[in-house]
Amino acid sequence: MRIPLSTISYGPLVQTWCLCEYPNHPDGCGNYLEKDWCPPQVPVFPTMVDISSYKIIRGHNQEMFTLRLRPGELPSMWLFYKSFDLEEWARKLQELHPSRSDAQARIPYLWQKKTYDAVYAEAEYFRWTLEKPSTLIRRPEANGVNLFATCRVNGGPQLERNPRDIVYLMAMVGLT
Repeated sequence: MRIPLSTISYGPLVQTWCLCEYPNHPDGCGNYLEKDWCPPQVPVFPTMVDISSYKIIRGHNQEMFTLRLRPGELPSMWLFYKSFDLEEWARKLQELHPSRSDAQARIPYLWQKKTYDAVYAEAEYFRWTLEKPSTLIRRPEANGVNLFATCRVNGGPQLERNPRDIVYLMAMVGLT
C-alpha cells in the first residue's frame, strides 16, 4: 500500500527507541551501530528529502517535530507498507517443525527479508514513475520518522509496540 503523506512526525528522539528494551532484547535492537540502515550510520530525517512544500512545526519538546503540508501543495513524500501475518506464520512453522517454540517460530530473520524486499520493490517501482529525482528511505524509523504518529494522522495502519499478530514493514519515498 502507498499513502501520500500530508503530515510527518519526526525527531532524533525516535532514533533512541532502538535502544529500548523489548522481548528477549534487554539492550534494544542488536542492529544499532551494526547495520548500514541503522543509527547512527543513517542520515537524520529530513536531510535527504525536499521539504519545501511542508511547514515545520516544533513538537512538544526540542526532540520532536512535525512536517505539515502547506495548503495548495502536493505531497512530496509517500509511505509504503506491507502487512505480514506473524501469528499465521508462526502457527504454520510450528506445524512443520513441532519441536520449535513459539518464540523460535517468530524469529525475524526467518521472514523479514522477504517482506522488506517486497516493500522496497513497490517503492522502487513507484520511484521510476516520478518525474523528479527521489530517494528511498528503507527504514524510516531508523532515520527518525515516528511511524506510529505518521500512520495515525495519514490514515495508515494503527501500529502497536511489539506486535504479536500482524506486523507492518515500511519504507518511504521522498522527492530530493
